[in-house]
Order: sequence, then structure tokens, then C-alpha cells
Amino acid sequence: MLQQRGRRQEQRDPLRFLWVLLIILAALGAIYIYVIPFLASSGSSGSSFDPHEEALQLALKVQDYRKNHRTIGRNLGMGEIVLEASDGTLTRYSSPIYVGEKASASYDPNANHSERRTHDLFLLPTLKLLQDNGTLDKAQNISILIFSQVFVCPTCLADMRGWWKAYKSEVSPQNATNCLGINREL
Repeated sequence: MLQQRGRRQEQRDPLRFLWVLLIILAALGAIYIYVIPFLASSGSSGSSFDPHEEALQLALKVQDYRKNHRTIGRNLGMGEIVLEASDGTLTRYSSPIYVGEKASASYDPNANHSERRTHDLFLLPTLKLLQDNGTLDKAQNISILIFSQVFVCPTCLADMRGWWKAYKSEVSPQNATNCLGINREL
């Protein structure tokens, strides 16, 4: 009786092995048929732009600046315009690092905040310059990033929501639809 069980077990093992082998082959076939073409088509656009990675790079630059400069209690920020060509080539225009500070109460107290200075002193003038010399018209996509370290005051945060219209007004109508906008993950 023990020998009969051993023979049945030996007969089942090849069948079990064939089923496992068939399942593995089916899974590999599905990967080959569905996953690999999907990955190839998503990578063929040539775009390697990742706004989160780009924002991280801005944050690291600002942090390095803070390490080497005395900016205690000051908000630091910077911005970047990234143009993507139709072949996926990226061209970056980075702002200097702006140190934020309060302006006098008689003046706009938020005018010297780092995000406002990035907007007023770099982003708008650079967009205008790039549009005037035709560079923006050659771009397939335009990404605008603003990084502000520490804190964005509620007034500036509300203002930032309206800056999208200002950015779109600086670019030509055909490119206004290609702007990716401000990364609103503050």
C-alpha cells in the first residue's frame, strides 16, 4: 500500500510541475505581450521631466545656500522654467536664490517674500524674454516651478493662485495650452 502511494505521488509530481511551468510561461507571455510594449511606448515620448524630482533639486540648491549663508529666520526660495522640445530635450532656466523678508508696513509687506521676488524678478521677465526671442514657440511643454523654503504666508499663497494667468499672458496663445503651470504641492 505504501508503494502504491509512492507511485501515485510520482505520477502527480510531473503533472504538478507541468502546471507550474505552464503558469510561469503564461505570466512571462503576458509580460512580453502587454507590459513590455506599454513601457516602450511610454518611454518613447522622450520626456524625462519629473516635476517632483525637479522641485527636490531646487530644494537641495536652496538648502546648500542656507548652509553657507547666514539666513536665520529668513525664507529662501527660487524658481525654474523648464522647456521641453518635441524630441524630449529639456532646457532649464533657474533663478537666483531669493532671501525673503518683510517690507515696511507702508509698502506691501509681502513684496519682499522669496516667492514674490521669484515671480516678479525672475519668472515674469524671463518668460517675456523667452517669448520675445521666439524660444517659447519652439517648446512643446513649458513647466514653471517655484520653491519656497520654510513657509508661504496665506496672502502670498492666495496671490500664487492668480499667477497662472500672468504666466499664460506672457506666452503666445499657441503655447499657453502647453504650460504645465505651477506645481501647487506646497
